[in-house]
Amino acid sequence: MCVEQITSRDNANIKLVQKLLKSRGARYENRQFAAEGIKLCMEALESGIVIEKLFCTRTALEKYAESARRLSAAAGQSFEITDGISQKIADTKSPQGVYCICKMLDKRRNAVTIGNSEKFLGLVDLQDPGNIGTIIRTAEAMGIDGVFMTASCADLYSPKVLRSTMGSAFRVPIYIASTPEELLSRFQKHKTSHPNDPSDDWTVRFAPGSSMKVVAAALQKESVTLDKLDTAGSMMVLIGNEGNGLDEAVIAQCDETVFIPMEGQIESLNASVAAALLMWRMTKEG
Repeated sequence: MCVEQITSRDNANIKLVQKLLKSRGARYENRQFAAEGIKLCMEALESGIVIEKLFCTRTALEKYAESARRLSAAAGQSFEITDGISQKIADTKSPQGVYCICKMLDKRRNAVTIGNSEKFLGLVDLQDPGNIGTIIRTAEAMGIDGVFMTASCADLYSPKVLRSTMGSAFRVPIYIASTPEELLSRFQKHKTSHPNDPSDDWTVRFAPGSSMKVVAAALQKESVTLDKLDTAGSMMVLIGNEGNGLDEAVIAQCDETVFIPMEGQIESLNASVAAALLMWRMTKEG
């Protein structure tokens, strides 16, 4: 394992890790993200993510010897850093001294195939990284076929979101839409057999005879309760912002609405809890 030592906090590679951990703009400009911690770095490696650079403290190299060896073998470059540098760049309070610069997942030109029983979740303007991470992790546990996120959501590649997913972000198909209207119109466009826009980062393909119902999680006069939701066929459930929910204009474009009945004086549930209940229901027949 060939490891180059870095002792200066002003090193260009160290500055890059800091930028990728802190700046959404830097991540998308460089098409890279930073993973912190041995578990997340190994999840990235085992999920086929390209590891471009590895940074470890001497303590981490000794403590996680086998994992560090595997990461170093996969990385384009490997560096040993000081404990002081690790503390400086860490996004956690108790850093493990392991960091990777990874190549961002490339979803471009991927096709979302809609058959007769696919189940998807749509996240609209969610702001809490912990909520998004927990939802993506739960989506994997529930066997959800994919998650759509609007660009206004907290960044998928932010350290807090990635940590909360515990590696699920690398395995669950996730697609970004510029706005909820753009997301919904794309599905409507394909329902009416319009050709794909060549500028699309991802496309939607409907199998012959298939369709997809879009359901808004919202309390309306005509809303059905969670237990009455018809889950037959392919469907996507949209979940809105933690404080404001979904806009009326978005709800109006959906095929129907669903709400979760609650006891006592509770007005709403945490977004990740609501999403878990909805995903559980989506995967049940009837």
